[in-house]
Amino acid sequence: MTHTASRPQSGSSLPVTVTNIPKNVEDEELGCCGCSGCRESCFIYLIIAIFAAFFLVLVIINHWFALMGLLAILPAAVFLYFMYWMKHRDKVRVGRVIKFYLYGILGAIPSVLIETLLHKLFLMAFMSSGNVVVRGIFFSFFEAFIVASLIEEVMKYCLVQYCPGHQGVSHPYGVVIVATSGALGFATLENVSYVLTSSKQVHEQFLTAIFRALLAVPLHGATGMMIGAKLARRSHFNEVIPFYVVLAIPFFLHGLYDFLLIAPATIDDSTFGIVGFAIACFLVLLGCVYAHFLARDILKQAPSSESTPILSGGPGSTTYTSRSNNL
Repeated sequence: MTHTASRPQSGSSLPVTVTNIPKNVEDEELGCCGCSGCRESCFIYLIIAIFAAFFLVLVIINHWFALMGLLAILPAAVFLYFMYWMKHRDKVRVGRVIKFYLYGILGAIPSVLIETLLHKLFLMAFMSSGNVVVRGIFFSFFEAFIVASLIEEVMKYCLVQYCPGHQGVSHPYGVVIVATSGALGFATLENVSYVLTSSKQVHEQFLTAIFRALLAVPLHGATGMMIGAKLARRSHFNEVIPFYVVLAIPFFLHGLYDFLLIAPATIDDSTFGIVGFAIACFLVLLGCVYAHFLARDILKQAPSSESTPILSGGPGSTTYTSRSNNL
């Protein structure tokens, strides 16, 4: 909407053109019935229906499966609640957050297929002969840094960069939120798979769910926040950040975490296992703290209002415009 008014100038009177850009670009998105909340409600109902059907199937199969499935999903919901819903609901619509959560779940499927293919190709090519310990270390490095970390972190980056819906995120912290939501959607499907297939023993499934709730899911959420913070700086603060810089720390952190957990089991070294587990716990804590500070800096540097006056259009003309929303 554009309003024209007169403002006295020295020696002349020229029109003042003010272009009002909505504080939240997402407010202009209308659903199928012309209501701005229609699309948001549809996504909420969709995700409720998906999870309801999932749990119904688990209950039919086995009551314990349903409980383990709930424990596998709950950590991502708790992480997202504290990171988004508790204090920052105004930064991005809940429907958009749910959309990227679903993107994360869907993105996990091709990632698993690629990881499975790379795993089998590596076993066929390199694991037929040689020293057992050397093969074990080499295998652990490849599994951790290439099969797991590289594929998964690139997928998280692509979810935010290329999936439809990111253009309407007007607040820089909203970019961090949707990136984290996509990462947690990815972590949810991975978590359900690990918990329900880790063992046939209920107590072992329970321990796997607790272990992943305290370590794996927070790590996925933290790397998602790191990626989102870098992309927010690129899109809203006009910083030039290449994709490899965006992914560098998440890739290294994720890969080192997986390596410390995979290598001891591969070479069957219990001492290395204890030390590796302790370092992995520290890495998760360090990653969460680092991601928190990155996100906090985005909040501190974000403008209090999304509409910033910029002089343009000649003398006497002031156009109010918002920051770029392109990622």
